[in-house]
Amino acid sequence: MPAIPVDDIAINIETAGAGTPLVLLHGSFMNTLMWRPQLEGLADDFQVIVPDMRGHGGTPCPVTGRSFNRPRDVIQILDRLNIERAVIGGFSMGGPIAIQVALDYPQRCLGIVLLATGPGAGDRPLQATQEMCAVAEAKAQRLLELGVVEYFRETPICDAPGVKEFLENPEHRRFFEDILKANNPAWLADWLRLGGCDVPPELVNHLPFRRSRRLPEIKMPVLFMVGSLDVPFLPVAGLLRSKLPQTAIEVVEGASHMLNIDSAEKINRRILQFGQECAARQ
Repeated sequence: MPAIPVDDIAINIETAGAGTPLVLLHGSFMNTLMWRPQLEGLADDFQVIVPDMRGHGGTPCPVTGRSFNRPRDVIQILDRLNIERAVIGGFSMGGPIAIQVALDYPQRCLGIVLLATGPGAGDRPLQATQEMCAVAEAKAQRLLELGVVEYFRETPICDAPGVKEFLENPEHRRFFEDILKANNPAWLADWLRLGGCDVPPELVNHLPFRRSRRLPEIKMPVLFMVGSLDVPFLPVAGLLRSKLPQTAIEVVEGASHMLNIDSAEKINRRILQFGQECAARQ
């Protein structure tokens, strides 16, 4: 479908099916293509909506800093589609965005699905240092020099537990590289440059520490799923148990970080059940 205008850009989205609206937010370096198993597997029961977040896939990323409010982007997508409430799901980078949508716009969320993710790690200064700007620019230039696939191969993410195992499967690796190639290198470089921007005052409450502290404000149903091989994200279960006791926590045996792909049938079945439960509570 045509890209959806929000603030200063147009966001590329894909949709499939009809029923309870389900928004799925991808991870870093990913795009709508990563959700192909969900677009195909959940369209009989949901209106599945998958946007390319800023800098990824078919969505540009102006380096303005002050308009970079991804939760607001999600809400404007819902507004443009005339959707009042939706289940909001996020994978990896998309998880903190889904959580922030629930915190900032609780009346628009039926529930939250968190896949291999958490509220966000670490924190950063409000004002960018000269060093931060230089590091961000160096990353952007390296990506433009190498291309997205080769740049990603240089990152520590490739050897991280949960990702390494996924990429050892040749079929998974080919699909993963297809996803990476679906990005525009120039736009992805601009997204990396945003790592060197100041944090605008209106986004201070989106910092990971603030977000974690606010988790108990979330009263809606939450589903957290993580692969047993995804060691870095397994501890998130304990955080969610303490901060969000209503969370349904499931560790998918043998699944990697990319559990929506290598364990698509299990993930789709559980999301379907969760979405039906959320819709019944309206």
